[in-house]
Amino acid sequence: MHPRRLCRSAIALCLFGTLSTCATLKVYRIRKLTFPNKAVKLHNGLRVVIQPDADVPYVMALMRYDVGAANDPPPKKGLAHLVEHLAFRLGDELIAAQQPAAAAPGPAPASDPAADEASAKAEAANVRILKYIVGENAYTTTDETVYWKRTVPAHLWDVLQAYADQMGDFTNAISDGVFKTEREVVRNERRSRYEGHPLDRVTLDLYDRFYPPGHPYQGHAVIGSHESIAAIERADVAEFLADHYHAGNATLAIVGPVDAEETLAMVLKLFGRKPKRELSTVEVPPWQPTNRKETIVVPNAGETMVTVAWPLGPEFSTDVEAMRILRDRGWFWYRSRYTRPPCPTEFAAASPKPAICRSRSCKRILSAANSPNPPTNTESPA
Repeated sequence: MHPRRLCRSAIALCLFGTLSTCATLKVYRIRKLTFPNKAVKLHNGLRVVIQPDADVPYVMALMRYDVGAANDPPPKKGLAHLVEHLAFRLGDELIAAQQPAAAAPGPAPASDPAADEASAKAEAANVRILKYIVGENAYTTTDETVYWKRTVPAHLWDVLQAYADQMGDFTNAISDGVFKTEREVVRNERRSRYEGHPLDRVTLDLYDRFYPPGHPYQGHAVIGSHESIAAIERADVAEFLADHYHAGNATLAIVGPVDAEETLAMVLKLFGRKPKRELSTVEVPPWQPTNRKETIVVPNAGETMVTVAWPLGPEFSTDVEAMRILRDRGWFWYRSRYTRPPCPTEFAAASPKPAICRSRSCKRILSAANSPNPPTNTESPA
């Protein structure tokens, strides 16, 4: 990459009213910026992107499925998210959290009921063994489920093998105990994220009230309700995996100190025989978002939240990327912000992919959203 320097203008920096320092404003134009990568599409539809980068010590492997909560059957909201949890449990090796120490020679010590109970609990508690992962996580949205794992180059094969095991119906490798445990984990996640504070329910209310009946985003957002989560059975998971977790819905990205050809050979060996399937689709009923304002009374809230949402295009569209730039400029932000009365709780103008803005400064946010020239200097979020 060879940037060309273009000196556009000179600016004077005046200190204490005296022309004491003069600097040249240097503007660099990048003539060509490339990231060499190998991008291929396998015969079964799997999209593969390999980005060699010798300057980093670890390999990041990311698997994205073009399916999410919008693909949940209406009575089983939360299914896609539960599937994500179960995928983490494939190939688990568990050990006791605390191994009992070897008994010392000599007479046995007197029995301590409290110590015996604590020891029994420690032996019953299991922890996972991570043999090759430096870091891993996953998330589910309305339209996608994404898994990522970071490891050393020597264990890239193990990571890809794990992703290959996740592709397709893996319910035979999940015990009933693991299934029921993860189902309760998801319910606890709902409690902690959406029920711990009276105003934590704002996201659920937004999705429930904005989208019309029959819309795939309507109702309980990604997490689902307690009733819908509890209604999910192993057969539902198996059907979801068979319908959606296939190569045609997937994109595999690998970045790190790897050889592109050798890595592609591993991908072909592990994924090349996966069957070709039709892409998953979601039926969206015809409808038109309308500007409106709603006040939602939350008992025992003790404070008030203002939420402003407005129409945006699909993910990665120009509108969404422009909104991210404005967010980074600091004139609005996504984090939850609370206000004191009398500012009412309002939900305004959301859309198929709403951008949500919450702030103490109700009037400033509302006026900025409607202004053709958004402010450049604003208060910093606390």
